[in-house]
Amino acid sequence: MDASANEDEENQTDSVKASLLRLAGLALIMVLTMFALPRLGMVWTAMVVFMATALLFKTRHPWVAVISAIVIPLLLYAFFAHVAGISIPQGNFVRLP
Repeated sequence: MDASANEDEENQTDSVKASLLRLAGLALIMVLTMFALPRLGMVWTAMVVFMATALLFKTRHPWVAVISAIVIPLLLYAFFAHVAGISIPQGNFVRLP
């Protein structure tokens, strides 16, 4: 019984370590987002952050995540900027029409 108890404790410790690493990765993504927003703008930053988060959490559908990371921010930009007339923050380096 001691061997199985030790295995359970090791598995639980590994799970906790993986969870803490994932949490630290998410915190890093948030900090990098704060610095990227003024430089890249909201649309491009949202694309990168969505993909980084999908990779961090190991999505089951990576192609859907890639397509969503590109299409959803562009559609939202098109709607708000061109239909609703609300300006979306643009970056210093990259500007959308």
